[in-house]
Amino acid sequence: MNNIINIIDNIDYFKNCNEGTKIILDNKITFYKYSSKHLLNKLCLINLTNIKAYNKALSKLFNYKYLNPYCLNNITLIQIGNINNYNTIWINYNNIKIFKPIKENKTKIVFYSNNKLIVNKKINYFKKQIDKIEDVKRYLCKL
Repeated sequence: MNNIINIIDNIDYFKNCNEGTKIILDNKITFYKYSSKHLLNKLCLINLTNIKAYNKALSKLFNYKYLNPYCLNNITLIQIGNINNYNTIWINYNNIKIFKPIKENKTKIVFYSNNKLIVNKKINYFKKQIDKIEDVKRYLCKL
């Protein structure tokens, strides 16, 4: 758990791979031996919650049902794909420098580290995710 705590701020994105989860950091690549969903649950646990409880709270407070961003203390994650899908990519919104639409259904993401990622999502998907993130953060600031 300490290893995860030490790298949270440096995560650009992570995704499943044959070794478990491939974590792209601002200056290197590392691996976590379990699935990306397991890693997400560990990140939630560090913040005294879990995936199920977090999504239940978002559903009750905001009526958000699917593809929820995860606004945790040190990291804000946007998911590209279904949480149970092996190919889902988890992007750290806090480390994104810019979103650029490319082609009709793709977006290029450039991180502050200058890492780049092209995903099969329209720019509007990210605009909706950012709206959700802002709603959650506004709510959390009121507490």
